[in-house]
Amino acid sequence: MNNSQIFDKSHNNILTTRITLVLLVIFLTIYGSGEFKVPSFSINVAVKYIILTFGLFFSVFFIKVKKFSIIKLDIISQLLLIHLLYNTIIIVLNSSDNYVLSYFTYVFAFLGYLWGSNSLIDKKTFKIFLSSFYYILIIQTLFTVYIVSHSVVDMYLFKNGIVIPIGASNGITTFIVMIFPILYKLSNSRTSQYFLTIFTMIFAVLSRSNSGLLTIIAIILILFMQEKKYKLIRGILIFLIFLLFLYLIGKYSPGYLSRFSSTLQSLITDQSTNQTKAMNGRIEVFHSALYHIKNHFFIGNGFGYRERMPSYLMTHNWLLEYLITGGIISFLLKIFIFILQFLKLVTVKNNALKQGLIISFVFVLIQGLVEPSFGSPLFELIFALIIGFGTNTLYEEKNIYD
Repeated sequence: MNNSQIFDKSHNNILTTRITLVLLVIFLTIYGSGEFKVPSFSINVAVKYIILTFGLFFSVFFIKVKKFSIIKLDIISQLLLIHLLYNTIIIVLNSSDNYVLSYFTYVFAFLGYLWGSNSLIDKKTFKIFLSSFYYILIIQTLFTVYIVSHSVVDMYLFKNGIVIPIGASNGITTFIVMIFPILYKLSNSRTSQYFLTIFTMIFAVLSRSNSGLLTIIAIILILFMQEKKYKLIRGILIFLIFLLFLYLIGKYSPGYLSRFSSTLQSLITDQSTNQTKAMNGRIEVFHSALYHIKNHFFIGNGFGYRERMPSYLMTHNWLLEYLITGGIISFLLKIFIFILQFLKLVTVKNNALKQGLIISFVFVLIQGLVEPSFGSPLFELIFALIIGFGTNTLYEEKNIYD
């Protein structure tokens, strides 16, 4: 095979991957996590997950990858497959029919990473995928906030109305936290970084997610500290714009920030009752989850535990989620997978994409300690794709320049 043939094949692979990713973004942002219905047409969760599974399957096995169409099962892919097979047994034994669709959590984690780690992809394609998904989510959220603001009187309950196809308020911010630092590092100009940062901070406030706002502020501080030039000036400028936005929100909608200020005040007090209130019921969820974990410590309880906590659906903590669903075996296996994924990132030569992926990885794990993230099928899918595509892009660059 001569060089021109290899180039043409690589170009076709990248083009095919771009088209497939765009279709994936459109599908996810339209149909999301719940039922989507329009007159004379509807699609439920089961059908949507089956379509996604077949789409991922064909993407893995029919997109020509690695120039020679070889599917590579690295150690992480193998462990994800073992994790999938192990939890298949657990789900069959323990889960009720009401929550059996959550089994796609493990299917998407495996197929998403397998596709991402095998696809021939460049930074431009990766950025197209992330940008498309990111801005569609934000536009959907801002549009929803506008609609809800004209129909909800009680501003303290405003957050309950912020629901888009991909999820609710807190769930939306888990995706933004995952994508924002990578897009920031992939931005080609200071102007685009300013725009992205300001837009993200405005979104964080409007989302009404306390954990999302705090996490995004922490990410922005770290990103600014990594800058070599003008980081103080940039930080002050962004901070002043943010204060101006808060002032405008407070002036035209005085009650909009009451929920956040109430939560923040409760967290900084010493009274345990106030801190429990600030966690919005999560303490009770954690205690309930620990009770079920003690009774099913070794092999877990599948998703059957959700029958006993129907109002919460998930544990709001990825550590507890893996323990309660698959037991200590599944939990340790997933921890080992995370460690290997992180080590694969840090061992590559340092560059902007690597820094963005590491920041994303760390803060996704941190925010996931108090928000529903891992254990949700669509979150696992996007995370697997980002880690798979991102890591593969880094190693492709390494092979080119070494």
